[in-house]
Amino acid sequence: MYLEKIGLFVFTLIVLTVGQSVEIEGDGTQGSVILQGKNIAPHAYDRVGVMGDAPLFGIEAKGGYIGVLGKSIMEGEGTRTGVKGYASGGISNNVGVYGTATGTDAWAGYFVGNVYASSYTPSPSDRNFKHSIKSADNCLAKVLRLEPKTYDFRVEDYPDEKFSRKKQMGLIAQDVEREFPGVVEKFRAKKQKNAVKSKKGVSKKEDLKENSEDYLAMDYTKLVPALLGAMQEQQKQIEKLKKLIEK
Repeated sequence: MYLEKIGLFVFTLIVLTVGQSVEIEGDGTQGSVILQGKNIAPHAYDRVGVMGDAPLFGIEAKGGYIGVLGKSIMEGEGTRTGVKGYASGGISNNVGVYGTATGTDAWAGYFVGNVYASSYTPSPSDRNFKHSIKSADNCLAKVLRLEPKTYDFRVEDYPDEKFSRKKQMGLIAQDVEREFPGVVEKFRAKKQKNAVKSKKGVSKKEDLKENSEDYLAMDYTKLVPALLGAMQEQQKQIEKLKKLIEK
């Protein structure tokens, strides 16, 4: 195992035996210490740069901006995984990767690109978690004011967002926020020097002062209760019309 002290560029070879531990501090601007594995193992799953084994924390990393940075950049065939989590052995609640965040605009997980889940992603919805429960009214009128759109993402203006180049279909978050504010959340996106927000969503390069890091995102699944409410309200209208016709 090689240790590189960023800032001083000192390379040291340290071999630890069972029961030993080491604490290293660096003064670099990018990171205190880089642990780089040089193991050439016969199996791909044995090629591990850093491995920890302890009753509580195998490896603990603290950083001012990034606690742990995982990179998988080897060329060739096969899947590359920057960070991989695996958990087993517990009686319950084995969690491969656990993230938590606090503060304004806090996200326990932030992904730039597509996210795949082989199973469902549940949200807490137990009655015991909730208070001030009320029926959602006027869902039909609100839904009818929403306007489905087709659009393309401004990929060149926001390259760090890794937007898809495929033709999209969806809603405009600003429009949804007026009707269903609980569906929309603010998030922070990196400023782009050639991208300026406008009310019409048109890129303008002339006035960079209008550029902002505040943008809107929405959870489409939260619209399902509104659609159910709209269908129920519409069904009541249909039933009333049926009674009038039968008379």
